[in-house]
Parts: sequence; C-alpha cells; structure tokens
Amino acid sequence: ACHLYIGEEAVAVGAIAALNADDYIASTHRGHGHLHAKGGDMGKMAAEMFFRTTGYNQGFGGSMHLTDVSRGILGMNGIVGPSHLIAAGAAYGIKVRGTKQVAMSFGGDGSVNNGWFFAALRNASLYSLPLVVVIENNGYQISMPTERTNALKELATLAKGMEIPGETVDGN
Repeated sequence: ACHLYIGEEAVAVGAIAALNADDYIASTHRGHGHLHAKGGDMGKMAAEMFFRTTGYNQGFGGSMHLTDVSRGILGMNGIVGPSHLIAAGAAYGIKVRGTKQVAMSFGGDGSVNNGWFFAALRNASLYSLPLVVVIENNGYQISMPTERTNALKELATLAKGMEIPGETVDGN
C-alpha cells in the first residue's frame, strides 16, 4: 500500500517553508510531501518505496517509514498519531539544549482522537516546548466523515484546553 499525498501539497510546502534547515519534523503515513518539502532526496524516497537497498532505510521501511535525521526528518509512521509525541520529544530535547529550533508534527484529522496527540499537547503546554502541530483535515478519516468521529467543527479548538494557541487555515 502507498498512501498518497495528492491534493495536500500546499500544506507541507507552506508549513515547512517557515522552518529552518535544522528544525525537526515528524510525519504521517502520507509523509512523502513533507519529506520533499524538507529537502529530502527523491531518488532515495523512490528507492525506499520500492524496497530497494539504495532507499532511506535500505528498503526495509517502504513508503510509510521514510527517515532522514540529517535533514531533521524524524520519520513517518504507519500508526495514526505518534508523530505528535515524537515531535514533542524532539521539542523537549531542543528545550534542554537551549537552541532556537522548533519541532513540527503532522497528522490527519484522525490523529486528534488518540492519546499520543493529547500527551504531546500536555507536554508542550506544561514544559513550554517549541512544538508546532499541523493537523491536515481533509474531511475524512479513511472513508468516515470527520463530523461523525469528532464533535468539534474546528479541530484547532482542541489546543485551547491546554492554553495553546490554535488556528484553522484553509490549505487549499
């Protein structure tokens, strides 16, 4: 399986354009656009997607597990939601080191409905972490409309419970 990123490219390009080269990202199972926007090697990405030894993970990761730590790409994850907690961990490391970096996580609208998302927000709020969370809400969690799985119309309001600013932006 290869989960495509078609139609959401503007989100990755816009969000990652605001980052510095040494900032971190943690991505989703649809992370190809994130890797490309962060300067990843397209040849290595393609090789990994076709399980070639010249890929990012020598062909063992496939399309959902692309990683390039040298570029601050902490990896993509086939599980929905851990990207937020992985980025929160990187943000904690940034705070401990005292650098001016940030960590950015990406997740779909389904990623807000699990403990990883809330643990990341809690830690970001509690420890004042340099974390930016991007929720790419395409209106569906696989084939289920978002309004059938989340009562909030604006998912950005979830951050308010942790006293974190949240904004809704039309990525189209």
